[in-house]
This record gives sequence, structure tokens and C-alpha cells, in this order.
Amino acid sequence: MIRSALITLNKRYFGKHSPVIAASRFVTSNRSSNRSYNAGEALGNRTANDQAHYSRESHSPRAAAAAAAQRQKQSRGKSNSRIVSSEWLSITNIPPLSTLDDLLVDVERIAQTELSMGIVDLDAAQKMMDNQSASSSSISSEEDQQPPQLPIWQPDVSTPYPPHLVVEARLSLSTLKRPTGWYLRFPNRSVVHALLSHIGEANKLETQYNRLQFATRAKNSKELKRHKKEKLEEEPDLMEIFEFSWNDVPTKPLKCAWKRVTVTPFDINIDRNRIESQDAMKYGISDNVVRVENCSRDSTVDSVMHFFSRYDLSDERNDNLKAVEQIVKGSEKRHDAIARHVTPSTTNSFLVRFASAADARAAVREKQNVEFMGRRMRLAQYSRQIIDEESS
Repeated sequence: MIRSALITLNKRYFGKHSPVIAASRFVTSNRSSNRSYNAGEALGNRTANDQAHYSRESHSPRAAAAAAAQRQKQSRGKSNSRIVSSEWLSITNIPPLSTLDDLLVDVERIAQTELSMGIVDLDAAQKMMDNQSASSSSISSEEDQQPPQLPIWQPDVSTPYPPHLVVEARLSLSTLKRPTGWYLRFPNRSVVHALLSHIGEANKLETQYNRLQFATRAKNSKELKRHKKEKLEEEPDLMEIFEFSWNDVPTKPLKCAWKRVTVTPFDINIDRNRIESQDAMKYGISDNVVRVENCSRDSTVDSVMHFFSRYDLSDERNDNLKAVEQIVKGSEKRHDAIARHVTPSTTNSFLVRFASAADARAAVREKQNVEFMGRRMRLAQYSRQIIDEESS
């Protein structure tokens, strides 16, 4: 197995102080308990800071103002960066033609793995830490040394969640209305923290393996140079380079189809102005919408509608959205477009809304790379979204 091989090779190179031995501990069965203790430690930082500043604030207004500024400074530091405060995740660096289903397959794998390990309920743990700090005077020193047993979050039976635990999924669009990523909302921040911890542990394991491989190659190179310099007759003592495989560990990075994606948390209330998902909602993006690119600058909405007249388009009276809408107007020169701070494209682009996703797939299959007004059109169908009407 990977863990035993990593420990064996590291002991040969570094002895008992191997840097990879500590990193390989999270693939063992006590991984969830270590994570629970880390979450409780991070949640308890604010409580300890409040107790430390309590006596200072009671002396003078100047001391109270200084204590408040210190707490605000610490809230931006490492203590709060370890625990997320939002139930949203930002997924970027996705493949160009990927769909939401390609991403949810791996999200479901991580979510089910974390549920089996145990997801720490951060809200309940925060309340427990507050109650513990309020009654800290009655707690003995022996109990303080014991790590707190934090509560575990389980999905509510009355609120059925899908296996991937994604409540809402909004598409992120570029200026050319091309998909660039996803914004995923989960039931609470505890699930987000568990997913980020899972991905962070996978990145840590990969980093430690790369260091081990580098040390292995350096050790072999040094042994070969010594053997060649001293002209020894016996074979050099070379170490085997260990081949790493994600199939042997439960902690794996998040992928969308074949590509590894970038995952970061964000607060939708703070970053609402930069969320491109509002554009996706504004344009009614779904799997029945097709993006038509590389059209002539002389093309219009009527000409594109006539080109797709043999397909059933959406009814504008029911959807309050046009069946064909121009989203990019091409300019004669690319550098002129950049100078005017508009989309740098020399061709027109349109959104075509069909009556169903089947009509959209048929149009992409039959009209892809077909010549239209002197240019070959490029068609791409959007993926479906999961929109929570109450939150939007």
C-alpha cells in the first residue's frame, strides 16, 4: 500500500524524522478525529481571545477600543482562515465542454467519503465552545487537556438531500458568455469545510510524494556519482522510485471529467458584484440554450432565427426571453475593441433558445461547422443548472 511504502522509503532516507510519515497519517482510520480536534481548536481561538481581552476592556474606553481593533485584526488572520463562514464553493478551471453532471460525480464521491468519516457540525461546535468558555471556571485542569468531542452533522431526514449534497449550482460565464466554472451551494458551511479539508489533504499528500520522489532521485544520483568516482565493482545501492496512484488512497482531489479543478470558498453576500452566475440567470442559461459563435458581422437576429427555423424554438410569450439574442457584436479590428473596453472579438455571437434540450442537441449535431453567411459556425450547448428559486 502507498502509506507503508511511503513510510519505508522515508525511513531509509530521512530516518525517524521523516516529513512524509506525518503527512501519511490522514489516510488512517483516525483521520476524522484529528480533523474534529483541529476544527474545535480553530473555533476556540475566538473564545480564548475574547477571554484574554475581557479584563482589558473593563478598565478604560481606550483599552476597549484597542481590544476591539486587535480582535478585528485577528479575525482576518489565520484563526478565521481555517474555518469557512459560507455555504458556497467556487469551482474554476473546468474543461471547456464539460457539464454539471461531470462535476457532480466527483463531488458525490467526496461527500459520501466525508459522511462516512464524520462531518463536524461547526454551528453546534461553536455553541458548545461558547458554553464551555462561559463555564470555564468550573472546569478542571484535567478536562481542559482532553480534546472536545465535537458534534457530527448528519443530513436531516425531513429535508432529503441528493447524494452529492449540492443544493444549488450556478454557472459562471466569461465576457464571451463561455462557461468558466461553477458556484455550488451546500446545506451548510460544515459540508463546505469537510470538502475543503478533503481536497487540502489530497494536495498535501501529493506534495509530500513529490518531495519524496525528488529525494529519491537525488539519492540515486549521489550514489551513482560516488560509485563512478571510486570505481567500485559491486552494483550501486539504488533506491526504487515509488510510483504513486490515487487508486490506493481514499483522499483524492476534485475532478470535472478528466481535468483537475480549482476549489475556493467565497461569500456570496460579499462577492455578489463579481459573480458571473447572475449573468447566467439573466440570460436564462440551461441545457436548451446553444451558444452560436464565429458568425459574420453582417449577421442579425432575424438571419440566425431563419437559419434555425426547422427546429422548435422557445416561446417568447411564456419564457419572457427572446428565442435568439445577440450577446457579442464583433468589431473590425481586435485592438480597437480592446481600446474601447468591449469584448475583443471580430465575429458576432448569439444565444439560441430551443423548446427542449433534445432540439438543442439535434441542432448542435446537425449544424456544427456549417457555413453561414461566409463563415463556419461553432455551436456549443450549455449545461443544466440547479437554481433555488427561494434564494434567488
